[in-house]
Amino acid sequence: MRRRKISVDRIAQNAYWLWLQEGRPDGRDQSHWQAARTALERDRDARHGAPATFEARQTR
Repeated sequence: MRRRKISVDRIAQNAYWLWLQEGRPDGRDQSHWQAARTALERDRDARHGAPATFEARQTR
């Protein structure tokens, strides 16, 4: 199965909202970007029936 690519614009928008929710802190751009990307990838994978990660399977 081919995964759909997540657009840079979508990651940027989500990272921006994370930044706002955390009170607009300085120096957290990389962590906000990564968190946004990870959340979008999880959402995409859940909607497209991708197999769970190893960590997720361990908690079941």
